Amino acid sequence: MANHLKGCAKIINSKYDGDPRNIWNSTNDLTEVRNRFEELPGFGRALSRMSVLILVRNYGKLGGKNTLSQLDVKPDALLKRVFRRAGLVRNNARFDEYLQAARKLAPKFPAELDAPAWDIGGRYCKPKNPLCDCCPLNEHCPKVGV
Repeated sequence: MANHLKGCAKIINSKYDGDPRNIWNSTNDLTEVRNRFEELPGFGRALSRMSVLILVRNYGKLGGKNTLSQLDVKPDALLKRVFRRAGLVRNNARFDEYLQAARKLAPKFPAELDAPAWDIGGRYCKPKNPLCDCCPLNEHCPKVGV
């Protein structure tokens, strides 16, 4: 990320009057704010979603609790592995299929699944030698590909 700092600063200076808060303070449109983050070097779809989640959940920005249902998961490697092995998406799922699965499971707050998937993916659902017996999903997980 340090390599991208200069590029981020340049965009923030030119498009947002040197104030990064102007990325989100000038609109309540979550998609617009995600797109603005994704313009910044080093920000992709996953980081932009996480940034919007933090702004809404932790700081009440962008409509606060009224917009929780619009917050999507951040399909990083851990969430993808857990969702695939749990049979929530197919093995070669596209980005939007992870979002759809999360929206179906937690329609009031899809991004609520980020932290548990990250925790399970890091602790139990290892790439090699997963610890299925200790996993809280063990009884319900079909263990696809394990």
